[in-house]
Amino acid sequence: MESRIQDEERQKQAKIYERKKELDLKMEAGAKEAEEGAKFNKKIELKMKDWICGKNIWQMLNELNKIWPDAPTPMKRLDKNTSSESELKKAYVKAIRVVHPDKNAGGSLEVRSLSKAVFTVISTFYEKARG
Repeated sequence: MESRIQDEERQKQAKIYERKKELDLKMEAGAKEAEEGAKFNKKIELKMKDWICGKNIWQMLNELNKIWPDAPTPMKRLDKNTSSESELKKAYVKAIRVVHPDKNAGGSLEVRSLSKAVFTVISTFYEKARG
């Protein structure tokens, strides 16, 4: 009876040790990912500055494929003076569907970071354009 209790105790200790080991590995992986994320963020920040520089939402949607290769290009070139609000909205919705962070959650760290940044910028500029 006593040996069975000791065996159960050893098994519990072994499970605890394994769980601690798993947690340590996850923590190391998280730290490594955060480190890589910092590198990507600087790279993405530079890309974003080039893409945004002096542009409005119409120009950004026209040139979205420069920063996001799979981005849809509007059927016709968007222009602040000649494009209707519905054309802008259609282009915006198509772009958001492609770059949405939830849609790109399974991608690499770089893709996820870029997705978040592009989504935020497009959403912000679109809201400003709407008034």
